Amino acid sequence: MKNVVFALAAIAATFGLGAVSEAGLLSGSQSFGSTAIVPNGTSQDLLSISNFTTLTFETGSSQSGNFVGYPTNQVLNNSPLNTGSLATFSMGSADFGTFTASSGFELVSPPHTRTFDLFGNFVPGSNSHWAGLTGQSAELLITFNQVGGSGNAISASATLAVPPSTQLPEPGSMTLLGIGAVGLVAGAIRGKRRKIVA
Repeated sequence: MKNVVFALAAIAATFGLGAVSEAGLLSGSQSFGSTAIVPNGTSQDLLSISNFTTLTFETGSSQSGNFVGYPTNQVLNNSPLNTGSLATFSMGSADFGTFTASSGFELVSPPHTRTFDLFGNFVPGSNSHWAGLTGQSAELLITFNQVGGSGNAISASATLAVPPSTQLPEPGSMTLLGIGAVGLVAGAIRGKRRKIVA
């Protein structure tokens, strides 16, 4: 039983460490609406598009944390969104700052919808709104909708969360989690052996 308690405490401590924030690090969330979406090729079926050659977003009014008060309707520049290589995506402007993806994956979505979860870093721009703040790891969730299915207009929205709202476990955390799991199994086996001997 002591092994189980120790292993669970180690796991909780590992994941709790990620919640500590440092002074000066920017945090919060910012919403975006799409102003232009152009797929590569002639396909007008959202589910079969593999590359959005033009995908333009502008800042929305849903904001939290350090993003509150940043001007809305500010158009950002975007690289193409290649659904097969999400780590190549970036968006931003000199004033707002830049999000650069390093990994990502497509989520399971309802019909006529596609959602991509991108992880990377956000570096704040030159706007005085960011004075004294530095960027850090970030998550960008992009959702596409095609109401009515193929042939209809495609819209998109996005939310930037700094730091990520969905934490990906780091390799060290996964190792500690594995050690904790081994401890739980070893404790259970030892307990069964004691019952058999008795």
